[in-house]
Parts: sequence; C-alpha cells; structure tokens
Amino acid sequence: MTPAAERRTEYRYEKRNAYYGMDMAAKPKPEREQRVSRPAAGVNPYVKINLLIILVLGGVMAVIFGIMPANYEASVQQEINQTIKDIAAVNVEIESLEIQVKNVSGISYIESRAIEELGMIYPAPEQFVFITNNSVRVNDFAQYIKENAYELW
Repeated sequence: MTPAAERRTEYRYEKRNAYYGMDMAAKPKPEREQRVSRPAAGVNPYVKINLLIILVLGGVMAVIFGIMPANYEASVQQEINQTIKDIAAVNVEIESLEIQVKNVSGISYIESRAIEELGMIYPAPEQFVFITNNSVRVNDFAQYIKENAYELW
C-alpha cells in the first residue's frame, strides 16, 4: 500500500473509533445548537409601530413638560409683580397717614378745631380754680397751655 492509501485507511479507523469508541458501542450524537434566526434585512412592522408610538408619546410629554413649567413660571412672576405693586400702594398710604397723624396731633390743630367746630373758648382768669396750695396762679391760661403742652409729667 502506498503511504497515501495507508493514511486514508488510518483516517477511516480513527473516524470510526471516534464515533463508536474503543468498545465499538455507538455514542449518542451530540445535540446541535439551534441557530438563532436573524430577521430579514428590514425591521419587523410591529416593532416599527411600537417605536413610532413611543416616539410620539415622548414628544407629547416633552412638549407638555416643557411648556407647562414656563406657563406656571409666568403666572407666578405675574403674581409677584402684582404683590410688589400692592406693597408700593400700601407704603404710599402709610406715608400719607403718618403725615396726617403729625398734622392732627399738633396742639395748634387741636386748638383750632376745638374753637371752630366745638365752639370752645379759653376760660377767663377769674374762672380758674386751684385745688392745691402749692399751685402757681396763672394769669393767661392759654399761654400757659401752649408753653407747657409737651412737657412730660
């Protein structure tokens, strides 16, 4: 036999021994791994529809969550501006009332109002009544009131 023929025979024995084993009993065939089927070159239409729906819903949500905070921010800013205007108006009114209080609380205003509206007059020097012996007799009571109106007791 030629060396090539010997190798072929030897190969056949090795192949048979690999299949049957040394004891010549048949070995179970190994299970073939199932091949994962690959989709065709295009994308499944159901996947396309699902992706389109997700994309549309995502866009709608982005618009909603992008516009709503801007509207809310604008309304809050408007309320803040209105509150600032109200505070300014109240401050003006407070200043006006403080001026009125200063004008009205003066002794000259009280005296003029008592004389004009209520018809009050100063008493004559003979009409004074002194309760204590330590009191000083005042000849012009009106002048005395004007001089001592703001003294603290």
